[in-house]
Amino acid sequence: MNTLVANPTTQKYIRKVNENDYASMILRSHFEEYLMQWKKNTMFYSFSNQIIQDPYFQKILAMGKKAVPFIVAEIKNEPSTLVWALNIIYDTKISNIPETTIEEACRLWVKKLS
Repeated sequence: MNTLVANPTTQKYIRKVNENDYASMILRSHFEEYLMQWKKNTMFYSFSNQIIQDPYFQKILAMGKKAVPFIVAEIKNEPSTLVWALNIIYDTKISNIPETTIEEACRLWVKKLS
């Protein structure tokens, strides 16, 4: 349904909202493609450097903080080594305790960023 909007300020706002929605949709699409390929490529890897150096993990990292909401949503539902991306993006570990499990690190990041 098309609505005629005469107010130029309102028109500008509507265009901006539409552009933001489109940009967010594209970001989500890229993230989901990278995530799917990363999972496929690394499902049998056991070394952290193999997982982190995967080209699709690197593409997620290249998204920077724009990827954070998608990462948080993913690790909230399914804890995984994807949490390491947050360590790299924020240049910090969520815990300095060596015994911290992936599940615990995911829980702590979700708590901190939600």
